[in-house]
Amino acid sequence: MKRRRQGFTLIEVMISLAIAGSALVAIFAMQEAIARGNGLSREMTAATANTRMWIERLRRDSLLWTGDNAVALAQTSYLQQVGAGWIQPIPANPFPNFVEGSGADWSGNETNVAADQHFCTAINLTWIRQFQTMRADVVTYWSRQGRLDCANPAVGALATPAQGIRQVAASTVLRRAR
Repeated sequence: MKRRRQGFTLIEVMISLAIAGSALVAIFAMQEAIARGNGLSREMTAATANTRMWIERLRRDSLLWTGDNAVALAQTSYLQQVGAGWIQPIPANPFPNFVEGSGADWSGNETNVAADQHFCTAINLTWIRQFQTMRADVVTYWSRQGRLDCANPAVGALATPAQGIRQVAASTVLRRAR
C-alpha cells in the first residue's frame, strides 16, 4: 500500500516562490511607471492651464487696444511689446491689486520668486495686419531635470525635448477693439 504524501516538496515550494517573486518585481516596476506617468500628466495639466491663462490675459489686454496707432497700443500691458521676439510677459501697465507673473510653482500657482518657479512662460507677438490684428504665441516650458531660468524666455521657446525641456504652446489672433 502506497503512503499518501502530505505537504509540498522543497522544489515545489522554491518554484512557487520564484514565480511569486518575479510577479512582485513586475508589479513594482509597473507601479513605478504609473507614478512617473502621473507626474508627467500633472505637469502637462499645470502647463496647459498656465498657457490658457496667458492666452486669456492677452485677449483681455486686447480690449484696451482701441486705436489704430502706437499711442493706443501703449495703453495695453502686454501688446505694446509686439515685434520684440520671445519675451517674458511682464506687464508694462499692471492692473491694480493683480499679481501677474511669468513663472509658476510645481502646482501651477503663479509666483515671481525665482527660486519657486518650475514653469516659465514666454510670449511672441507679431503683426498680421499692422495696428489691426496680431498673432500671439504663448509657450509654457519646464525642465524635467530641475529649475530653469525664466529670465531668458528664448530658452524654452526654442528648446527641444531632447534638451530635457518640455513645453506646451498655443496661438491666437488678437484684434483691435472697436
